[in-house]
Amino acid sequence: MELTGNVLIIGDSFCQDEHHWPTYLRTRLIYPEGVDKRDRIRTSSRPGASWWPIRHEFLGIKDGDPEWYSQIKIIIMIHTFKDRLLTTNEGVYRGNLTGQSYSLFTKTDEPVLASSLYYKYIHDEEFHNWAQIKWFDELAEAFQKTPDVRTVHLFTDSNTYNLIKYSKLNSVPNRLFIPTPLMDIVRLQYPTDFDPQRMARDGDHGFFNHFTPYNNIIFAKQVHEMMQFQRTDFDLTQFTPYD
Repeated sequence: MELTGNVLIIGDSFCQDEHHWPTYLRTRLIYPEGVDKRDRIRTSSRPGASWWPIRHEFLGIKDGDPEWYSQIKIIIMIHTFKDRLLTTNEGVYRGNLTGQSYSLFTKTDEPVLASSLYYKYIHDEEFHNWAQIKWFDELAEAFQKTPDVRTVHLFTDSNTYNLIKYSKLNSVPNRLFIPTPLMDIVRLQYPTDFDPQRMARDGDHGFFNHFTPYNNIIFAKQVHEMMQFQRTDFDLTQFTPYD
């Protein structure tokens, strides 16, 4: 499939290292001769963030660079955990551990303390569900204005994916929702001793975007097939455990 427009990859830490699967994906894209693919594909990530800072990134491109946005043909959007803090304060959202018990937070610095106290006293799951659906609805309104743009939606976890059916995004044309969450790929890399907190330091073990170098290649291959609507889900058998 030859492309003539732009590709946007946007999400959290699953796309933070653009020199791995986003770059491998770019090498698979076919453009007319003379087109610089580096100008055509853009990766925007907010590691540790909820959908709220990612929304700011999306609107920053949509409203801040309307010429580039108007040429988008494909959007790959990674939807992060629905219960993450709704804040644009990078110090807070980078220090939060979604769903962890307050007793696990031992640091005394203010950003981490603010995060832990939020989950202890304020967090309300129904509110986060409602807010996530409203974000999906807002995306639906944006995508309905560009019905020819393909959107591939990836999800970090199944709880966020399960809210799609309650949103307007579910009826937008040219969209593909991938049911297998990215955390399933992460877990199979640690078949015996997986600990979610290990993801925060997996770069020390040579991981990129929470995947091994080899699995970054497989991920790019399968996402490329999704972009062409040749694949509707991940094939986990192609990914290999961390050795």
